[in-house]
Amino acid sequence: MVRRRRAAAAAAVDLGRAGARGGPADPRPGGGGAGTVRRVAALRRGRVPAGRAAAGGLLVALAALLAFTAARGGGEPPGRPVVVAARDVPPGTTLTEADLALSRMALPDGWDDRVAGRAAQLVGAVTVAPLRQGDLVQASSVVAAANAPGGFEVAMALPADRAVQDRLRPGERVDVLVTFGTGAPARTDVVVRDALVQQRSVAGGRLGGDQVAVTLAVADQAQVLALTHALRAGEVTLVRATGSPTSGGEGGPVSWPPATAAPA
Repeated sequence: MVRRRRAAAAAAVDLGRAGARGGPADPRPGGGGAGTVRRVAALRRGRVPAGRAAAGGLLVALAALLAFTAARGGGEPPGRPVVVAARDVPPGTTLTEADLALSRMALPDGWDDRVAGRAAQLVGAVTVAPLRQGDLVQASSVVAAANAPGGFEVAMALPADRAVQDRLRPGERVDVLVTFGTGAPARTDVVVRDALVQQRSVAGGRLGGDQVAVTLAVADQAQVLALTHALRAGEVTLVRATGSPTSGGEGGPVSWPPATAAPA
């Protein structure tokens, strides 16, 4: 009897130790044991791969989105490289690299010889028309330095009715006429042909009494002297010559009335 009691007690102790070490399940209600431990561990192991799979899928989707964005926006824009004005440039400016920038534009057919694809092609050229920042620098807007207007500039202030009613713009061409005297004996001469309008502004503010300030670029010192004399001795009138058949050369009488031949 004593031996049986000791064996039962030893068996109970062994059963408790086995349950603590993860042995067979405790048969009591709510008891723990190896079965419960294994189920909890299995649930935990099942959740870990699911979380990693979700994170991996998110990273793959993000990489695909970045690749798509790079493919759509990372390529070069359409068109060809062209030279544009990097800032506002007045006429008569000798272009430097600081005045020019590169852009890309889709141009119509036949424009290859009207624009430059490299800034170096235009450095040293002189503008004959005003350029605003971002404007395409066309061949008609510049001339080579050797063909540029002379380095002489003459400023004048004229009434609007003798300066094409203030409709002149920088880059246009004008003929300069001067009238000496009044009435029938008066005489009008062409002083300068095809002068370049460099700058233009308006002074005053009274209706009908505005003075137009104009700066002209002329080719040589002889024209400077003739124009200065005309401004001091007579009344100067500017005539728009932009695009006229005689622009760039002589045409028509140079004075009115025409000079008569001197007697022998």
